[in-house]
Amino acid sequence: IELTHRGLVDLVQWQHGRFGTGPGTRSAVVCSQSFDASLLEIWPALAGGATLVVADEDVRRDPRALSGWYAREGITFAMLPTRLAEQLMALPPAQQPPLRHLVCGGEQLTRRPHAGAPYETVNVYGPAEITVLATEFTVAPHPADGDDGPIPIGHPVDNTRLYVLDGDGLPCPPGTVGELHIGGPGVALGYHRDPERTAERFLPTPDGPRYRTGDLVEAGAEGALVFRGRVD
Repeated sequence: IELTHRGLVDLVQWQHGRFGTGPGTRSAVVCSQSFDASLLEIWPALAGGATLVVADEDVRRDPRALSGWYAREGITFAMLPTRLAEQLMALPPAQQPPLRHLVCGGEQLTRRPHAGAPYETVNVYGPAEITVLATEFTVAPHPADGDDGPIPIGHPVDNTRLYVLDGDGLPCPPGTVGELHIGGPGVALGYHRDPERTAERFLPTPDGPRYRTGDLVEAGAEGALVFRGRVD
């Protein structure tokens, strides 16, 4: 995937504005470098004068060890793959790490944080083809009645345009399911030396290229998008 410098700069600027990354931030490096979310761990911290703290392999896959490591190292910002984040959130309240922000993505999130968790939990969504992420949603704890429904993938991040389209390429009305297309500076140039696949997924429009995700979504409460599966 051929990303652009503009897309990476846009990601960094969004992260700085959203989380206040700066010299007082201690950002964990836990994700594999093969996971595009590692860009969100590393580049905003470097560009903002924050401190990067790299986790050893023996703590990266153990939620209890990871929580203790976060506490010992004074980590304030953490990005985790969804399943590992869910395991961390499932720990007893006394074992929850004193983070400021826990960001998770990569799969559909099915767990909410404990009431009184010390950190903000942010669910992000985005194919690698749009420079890590396109949407974000702040996840609240379970409501008292327990009726909270699926966790949305949320609203577009800065400078990102979302289009929910039907099979004819027309906008879907609210409450109906359609395929998500994404536009904005984060959209990649395409697939390296694969023009046919690039033409299939990256669509030219008067507003610039859009990426056809193949993901089905529905606009839920207050316009927040909910993931509903795959076209294929």
